[in-house]
Amino acid sequence: MAPLGADTPLSISGDSGSSSDSSYVNAVRQSFSFSKDQLERIRTCIQTVPLPTYMSRLPGNLGEPKHGSLKAYDYLILFTVIFPLILPEFWWNLEPSDYHRLILNNFGHLVASTNIISTYLTSNTNTEEYMHHYVCYHESLTQVYPVHWKPNHHYAMHNSDLLKR
Repeated sequence: MAPLGADTPLSISGDSGSSSDSSYVNAVRQSFSFSKDQLERIRTCIQTVPLPTYMSRLPGNLGEPKHGSLKAYDYLILFTVIFPLILPEFWWNLEPSDYHRLILNNFGHLVASTNIISTYLTSNTNTEEYMHHYVCYHESLTQVYPVHWKPNHHYAMHNSDLLKR
């Protein structure tokens, strides 16, 4: 995955298409990258948020080439702890467009399903919640990004069966 720097835009521009789904939001896709101010606020959050002692702190220079590569566990912390704290400020409070609400909603469902699948204990309720959030994430993904489904998207649909075991 490319660094999250403001100079490295992640392009998701394109035509939003249409859908017969009543929950479809006709939000125009936009080119995406964090601004320098947003990246600085993410770095501040990384440095100041209290973390449990078993979690390692992410590099304070995240987004710069010299910070090096993040490990899988670092990405888990970034996407399940740090981003849920700071992204709503960017996508809800500061830029309340349909597009930003759509990507925030999509991200929220991904984080919720990731938190459930990452737990050590499970229940039938967790299994149902996982499926709800992952299906909502999966359905809204095509509204947000011009994606081609990957095998991991399909495999993740089977995680609820694994949670029941």
